[in-house]
Amino acid sequence: MNETPETRRAPLGLLLDIARLRASPADLPASPTLLLLALVLNLLLTVLYLRAMPEEATYGRMFFGMAFGLALIWSLLRIWGREARFLQTAIAMFGADALLTIAMLPVTILLLQAGENDPKSGLSQLLFLLWLAIMVWSLIVSGHILRKALELPLLGGVALAMALLLIQLSVGHWLFGMPVAQGSS
Repeated sequence: MNETPETRRAPLGLLLDIARLRASPADLPASPTLLLLALVLNLLLTVLYLRAMPEEATYGRMFFGMAFGLALIWSLLRIWGREARFLQTAIAMFGADALLTIAMLPVTILLLQAGENDPKSGLSQLLFLLWLAIMVWSLIVSGHILRKALELPLLGGVALAMALLLIQLSVGHWLFGMPVAQGSS
């Protein structure tokens, strides 16, 4: 990888820029250690997020969701002949997802609490809109990452991100009887 100001930046700053659509997965170092850190952080945040939810999730479902997500990323890159981009793409996907889960967690907790008190209140509706906006942004960020990794237009990347999410949810439902997804997306 060429040494540029972007590649010398801290990975967290790069992930924030990716989540704001201002950087590319190619700006991240291709580091197995960084991928492991992104996966562990994503897993920990997913545990916190799912603990806030009324349904109970198992660790097996979470690990499956992560492994299946990695397999989907690898498969796409392989189909497009871009396997060399796997580490950076996976770091970007799981790292950006972790950052969005951090944003999603307090909104989800407040939404659940407000919904218990008065589901039709203005606060509940506002929190739901905020939650929905973060979910939509998460799909856009995933689409941005895929478009950069696969050299697609943004709309193509977002459509692909939506397709991957539907595949992951469908397979999770088929295997476990309920959706399997990592983090907020």
